[in-house]
Amino acid sequence: MSEDADCSGLPVLTETVCNYDEGFISGILSLYSNKHYEAVEVDCWATGDRVCRFHVDIKE
Repeated sequence: MSEDADCSGLPVLTETVCNYDEGFISGILSLYSNKHYEAVEVDCWATGDRVCRFHVDIKE
């Protein structure tokens, strides 16, 4: 996500901050697919990256 409302413009921190987005992405995918997903932020504006990027896995 570019221009993420949660963290774009924040100073560089030592951890990712888009916990809400992780839950939102997991919830939307799980709701519409009827499978359990888990999203983890791997790149974040708040850690100096230019976009927020998430890795999503299906949990069996």
